[in-house]
Amino acid sequence: DFQQASIAIEDRAGKVAVCAAQIEGGLELLGATAVEDKLQEGVPETIDAMRHAGVQVWMLTGDKLETAISIALTCNLLKEWMK
Repeated sequence: DFQQASIAIEDRAGKVAVCAAQIEGGLELLGATAVEDKLQEGVPETIDAMRHAGVQVWMLTGDKLETAISIALTCNLLKEWMK
């Protein structure tokens, strides 16, 4: 069913959602985990110094927007007033 839904020309997203609901129905969460990566010492200060010296600093991430904003605030790529 899922294979057919994933290649459907019409309403693919809807058909895949129905299959996902069938597959995931009745599942029981057994556990969850998370990993927090700590910034290395001196990263925020180094980024501040680089920006004050005129170096353009960019951040490329595959994280969700909320996570990316949190990381950028933590390492001084963004300031609270920029949000």
